[in-house]
Amino acid sequence: HNLRAKPGLRVKLEGTTGNPHGVGSVIRAKTASGLGRAQVVTAGSGYWSQDSAVLVVTSGSPIIGIQVRWPDGTITEQAVAADAKSVTLQQPNKTR
Repeated sequence: HNLRAKPGLRVKLEGTTGNPHGVGSVIRAKTASGLGRAQVVTAGSGYWSQDSAVLVVTSGSPIIGIQVRWPDGTITEQAVAADAKSVTLQQPNKTR
């Protein structure tokens, strides 16, 4: 068993009507030391494949926020509670 591992933060995006899962968005964890690695929301990469619409973001430091670059180029940031296990982010000012 991995006894010392820290669980990741589950991040779900809610995009527009034509792109409800925010495919093409880039998610980065924000910590006290800066931004973490970029993770792209994809819809599948092979024949009959489908990726999860929920990404798990991890960091060696406590995550204090999430930065999202949406497919239209808009960048948003949202603070994350210290004890949060998951967060859902909505694309701003778009028709749903």
